[in-house]
Amino acid sequence: MAKTDILRAICGKGGMILYEDLENMGLEPLQELKRIISENPDTFKEVCLGGRMFVTARSNISLCETPDCLGCKRLHMCKGYMLGSCNDTGCPFSHDLHSPHNMWVLKQFGLKGLKENEISVLLFQDEPPPQPPLNLSPKPHPHQDPPQPAPRLANQNSSGSDGICQMHLIHRCSVEGQCDKVHSSMPYQWQRRVGKQWRAFPNNEEIEKDYCNPVKTKHDGTPPVDFDLMRCGSSEVRRLSVTSPEFHTVSLLVTTWAWYWEFAEDQWIEYASPEGKADNLNITGEKLERKYQEGEPFVQFARGENRYILSFKDMIQTNQITEMKRLVRRRPVLISPAEVQKICEKYAKRIHSNFLSSVPQHWNYSLLPGTGYERIKLETSSQDYRRIVSQFNQTMMRCDILSIERIQNLKLWRFFMLQKNQIKNDTGKNDRVERLFHGTESEYIDAICHGNTDRSFNTLTDTRFGRGCYFSKDASYANEYTDKQGVRFLFMCQVTVGNYALGQPDYYRPPFKDEKKTVSYDSCVDDLARPSVYVVFEKNQTYPEFLIKYRTEDDQTYREEPHVQVESFYETIDIQPNEQSQSQSFYEPIDIQPQPVEHQTPPPKPRCCEDVYCNCEVLLDCCSQLYKIVLRLERKDA
Repeated sequence: MAKTDILRAICGKGGMILYEDLENMGLEPLQELKRIISENPDTFKEVCLGGRMFVTARSNISLCETPDCLGCKRLHMCKGYMLGSCNDTGCPFSHDLHSPHNMWVLKQFGLKGLKENEISVLLFQDEPPPQPPLNLSPKPHPHQDPPQPAPRLANQNSSGSDGICQMHLIHRCSVEGQCDKVHSSMPYQWQRRVGKQWRAFPNNEEIEKDYCNPVKTKHDGTPPVDFDLMRCGSSEVRRLSVTSPEFHTVSLLVTTWAWYWEFAEDQWIEYASPEGKADNLNITGEKLERKYQEGEPFVQFARGENRYILSFKDMIQTNQITEMKRLVRRRPVLISPAEVQKICEKYAKRIHSNFLSSVPQHWNYSLLPGTGYERIKLETSSQDYRRIVSQFNQTMMRCDILSIERIQNLKLWRFFMLQKNQIKNDTGKNDRVERLFHGTESEYIDAICHGNTDRSFNTLTDTRFGRGCYFSKDASYANEYTDKQGVRFLFMCQVTVGNYALGQPDYYRPPFKDEKKTVSYDSCVDDLARPSVYVVFEKNQTYPEFLIKYRTEDDQTYREEPHVQVESFYETIDIQPNEQSQSQSFYEPIDIQPQPVEHQTPPPKPRCCEDVYCNCEVLLDCCSQLYKIVLRLERKDA
């Protein structure tokens, strides 16, 4: 039970906990705690971050993509349910973690005593949510020397990075161990240079508390830190923080800076605070920070009849009338560990909710690339596979489906959803989506998966209903625009058809709905009453959802049946001349050389007469007809 208790404690903290916090829970004596963790490397991992030792929980347990498969060693659970987002009463996946199969799986992985939320931590703690914009350090002030580049990370206690990893703060960094940001438990990290490396101070929070106090000019602890010189003895000191690419960019736990001016000895007043704000003061700490970040050398402001100038280089405020000078200090606003935890939990829920809302629930999150696309082969027993085959077979019965793959391209999906919502806003309610077939040649498969469908990808595209991209309810129609032999490919696409008009050959865009020409239709069709073919002119109205790989019966015949060999022959016909004609000899040579049969290549089509081409399977019929003509001519002359 000790191992399970430790695992539950770590999962209760989001999958990661400080060693000292785990020890303080009193689950086991320290030596026994270390023994259990070291003897279970598949379950626990020790990680040193920012000079502090953490313990993480992990497991190889995973979810099965098929609702009911026999002999499976994965959990048969709905992914959305485990993430707390599935509200579908008709969901084909189980919502019961305590089913006989799931209990057996949990027992196999040693997780039988864990609750649903604890199992969820183990299932999804390594899945990367969408990364926020990369954070850069604020631009150095023009009157400050820019920081010199530091060496790369040499060990867990050293760092050449220039910022705190936001995603690690919510335990969701997807590149643990290779991240170019510092992994700290707080949104700031005090470090000193030791040789060529930066090492974290063990008393990080105590230094930060003193630094946030404008009265303090140094930290008197061990070791001491001088805030004015930013040195610890002879060593250089720096403060890392969660940084933002722009001043106005809202980001997780970005340092908020406060500005103070010295009223008297050990008495500092914050700009725009109740003590420091006069009725006619036209400067605030926020304005000062903005000017500072923009690289201004100084800022001027007024208070009543007095005029002031604040030099960012000297950090001195001067009264331009009395010439009185006052010191100015810029210090961060203190944030406690409890506040950090509260903000991180709130942010983690929001970012995970946003991530789930932007991705189809049935996608495989573990195979979701940040860029590009992924093709996931469907199981023949899956609901999607059966639905696609049923629609395909309505017009393409005599085919052999080799595979069906789901295309996961997050960029294309987001563009598709944006366009769908735009059509909904423009039309009120009609954002109807149809699942339609689209045929193309095999050489354009990757281009479509990566960048969506495009009319230019198919030289045989129909133009009867407009010069756009064609989609059809019937697979047989789309089949006409695939490769003519061998393995063929069809896309099943989601298409936002919206409001449609009857297509015309000269349409390069949907026609306008009214004479004012302000609002257009969304697509064109072949028949307004019962449309079968849809023409779309905006590619973001489509999403290539599935790729069907198949072979037709004719393609199989070419591949499997032996080539028919026919001997060379010719027939000579002598026609007797009449009074106006001259004697001539009429014959038609046919010379067919046996050809080797290549894989998935149809046999050559021999030339039997001047304007007739036929393949070897009908050659004998052709020759028989020719022989009958010869006999008829002979009887006529006789």
